[in-house]
Amino acid sequence: MLTKKTKPLGDLAERITVGYVGSMASEYVDKGIPFLRSLNIRPFFFDPSNLKYVTSAFHNKIKKSTLRPGDVAVVRTGSPGVAADRKLTQ
Repeated sequence: MLTKKTKPLGDLAERITVGYVGSMASEYVDKGIPFLRSLNIRPFFFDPSNLKYVTSAFHNKIKKSTLRPGDVAVVRTGSPGVAADRKLTQ
């Protein structure tokens, strides 16, 4: 019988942050830095369809939300709890 073990997320992660919270419609541009939204995170993979972009200036303004290699993104809206590793794509 398999037993599930749980640990607080803070015990497993070096850093936990929340992505940008606020109105985004005016920040999107045709080309620029990819901006990950909850609809781009599917169960166990990253879905690049409908990807939006932001300017370098806006990206620098929200630096704390920058994803780095090895990060795991977890959705808080739409389908809460769905997670994907950056390396996974469909």
